[in-house]
Amino acid sequence: MPIITKWADIAQLGGDDWLRPAEQELIAACKAGEPCALGDGGVPAPGRVDPARDIRAEVLRYLILGGCDDCRVQGWGIRLLGAHVTGPLDLSFARARAATLLFNCRFSDPVEARQARFETLALNGSHLPSLNAQGAQVTGDVFLGGITATSTVDLNAAIIGGQLACIGARFEAETGHGLNAQGVQVTSSVFLGGITATSTVDLNAAIIGGQLACIGARFEAETGHGLNAQGVQVTSSVFLGGITATSTVDLNAAI
Repeated sequence: MPIITKWADIAQLGGDDWLRPAEQELIAACKAGEPCALGDGGVPAPGRVDPARDIRAEVLRYLILGGCDDCRVQGWGIRLLGAHVTGPLDLSFARARAATLLFNCRFSDPVEARQARFETLALNGSHLPSLNAQGAQVTGDVFLGGITATSTVDLNAAIIGGQLACIGARFEAETGHGLNAQGVQVTSSVFLGGITATSTVDLNAAIIGGQLACIGARFEAETGHGLNAQGVQVTSSVFLGGITATSTVDLNAAI
């Protein structure tokens, strides 16, 4: 499937007849500057994809980047709830228009966003294989609350102008990193309260302008570090109350 950059690309594929019902609904909402809730707005069940909730990654990418003059995304940007996103979503080196808010979505493939630029990125409640946002730049906040990721969420060297909030997230990678945030720069706070991570949460050399809060987190890596925060720089406070760790929590040389 070629990359969609303009409405003429969709027209060439068949226009409205080519678009699936959920895609037509999303496009109409984006043009009106309104949110789009598919089904009940909750996470679609795994397995067979419901056409009424199926958004192809190529169409979603086109809208995240703002559409075009013939299909301009208005208002806040993308506000999508309850979609089943099919195919690989690749936003690497791209710039999103306004907010990218993808709540309670199920992604069939990994999300690639290397060195992408966002105003705000929110995946709250979504299920995805992995997220690669190495070197991404986010003007505002990154919200990953309640996500379930079955492989690495990679924010290595990302620059976040607001907060990084992962409250209640499940990082279920079997090996390596559950959350890789080595060298991340966060202007505000990092919230990891209530997360469950079955492999390493890595904040090595992270720079955090506010607080680091891990209250009630479960670090359940079978080997290596549960939490690696060596050399982390935290301007405010570090909260570790009520955590459970089955492997090392390392704050060596933290400031």
